Amino acid sequence: MEIVCPHCHTVSNLGVAVCVGCQAEVVYGSTFSEVKSAATFGAIAAGVVSSVIMVKFFSFSFVLLVVCAFIGALCGRAWAQKAHLDETRFFRLFLNK
Repeated sequence: MEIVCPHCHTVSNLGVAVCVGCQAEVVYGSTFSEVKSAATFGAIAAGVVSSVIMVKFFSFSFVLLVVCAFIGALCGRAWAQKAHLDETRFFRLFLNK
């Protein structure tokens, strides 16, 4: 199977890490930075929501807060990975000269 770079229109084989025409980075699925950001957001959001619920209805528990934040991070990570599932994207660095 082949892929076509949207920047330079070079045809490459599926599985390459860099476009042979313009040196754009080829990413299959989500980038590491997207997954990391979503996991961080999920952890923070779950931590805040669980803290509010614990303070309002129960007694505060740090262990429960950590568990909820961990679950939120896993959910955020899973969401980010599914966001670009089966997608091939090209990222090209433009330098100002």
